[in-house]
Amino acid sequence: MAILHTGLGEGDVEQMTMDAKEEQQISAVQDDIVYIDGVAYRKAENEPKYSKKAMLQELEHETQYMSESTRHQYLSHGIDYMDFVQKNKLPWESRNALYKYIEILKKRHLSQSTINYIMRGPVGCFFRMYNLKLPIKLPPRKKGNVLDIGARMMFSVEEITQLIQTAKSSGNAQWMNIMALASIYMLRAGEIRGIKPGDVHPLKKTIVIQTEKGGLLREHLVPSEIAPYIFKYDYPHLERQVVFTIFNQLAEAAGVNRIIPLPNGKEETKGLHAVRHGVLTTLKNLRDSEDKLIYEADDVFKFGRWAGGTITETYNHPELLKNDERIFKHHPFLKYWK
Repeated sequence: MAILHTGLGEGDVEQMTMDAKEEQQISAVQDDIVYIDGVAYRKAENEPKYSKKAMLQELEHETQYMSESTRHQYLSHGIDYMDFVQKNKLPWESRNALYKYIEILKKRHLSQSTINYIMRGPVGCFFRMYNLKLPIKLPPRKKGNVLDIGARMMFSVEEITQLIQTAKSSGNAQWMNIMALASIYMLRAGEIRGIKPGDVHPLKKTIVIQTEKGGLLREHLVPSEIAPYIFKYDYPHLERQVVFTIFNQLAEAAGVNRIIPLPNGKEETKGLHAVRHGVLTTLKNLRDSEDKLIYEADDVFKFGRWAGGTITETYNHPELLKNDERIFKHHPFLKYWK
């Protein structure tokens, strides 16, 4: 057992065991701490252990490898939550603060699924940064009819065809480029706006795309049908919202139906991402004259450069370019670009 000397004076040395010393230190610390809703605060300051500035700086560090859009969402919602708890003088870790913030989100008419995303994602990130568990339970989002969900998520073959034909006949370079990238490669808005002039290679007949989720590079062959719309475009810098606006203008000119009525009387609007889902669904369900699937699901995932499914190859594996050739033989929308 260790012997500690307190230095009380010569001939008046007090001996104390290590265990006793630790107990004395713990007691002293506890005297300076107040517990609110199970969270420790210093009495002198009556403030959370971590300041708003420090937490937001840590959040920036935590999200540095996320896609641009996801990082923006995390930082925006994180700032909003910290502003809320600071304004209301609530400890950020407390259940009380979290439930009151949820009530604010409900008053903004956000759906339960959106609220769950904000709380588990951006707000939950504060807890994960400090190895804490989110101390609340969130209700599941309401499940709609599967067919209704499918209709909201994608454009039909006829609608995608109409969008392509309208883009081509318009002569609008932006419409044709965006629609070629979306209808052939299933690109997201963030991936489209991320393409730079140096990413297209006419001699090699390829295009390099940085995926929005994960930041991985994907290289694709560019078939002759869409080559003019890929290689002869100048790729100016566009903000994400501008890409959506351009597509919405194209959709309006094409006369496709973007409004989906919901059972609760509200409406939902299909956007550029619905092209992605429509192309994916069509590719996965293509059948030959004998009613057999033309592509294995893994072929379609490889074409989309998804890391899920059974894919083990790297994104720039030569086999992926060969898979592009197989997909282009029966790609349902390539013929409309001739």
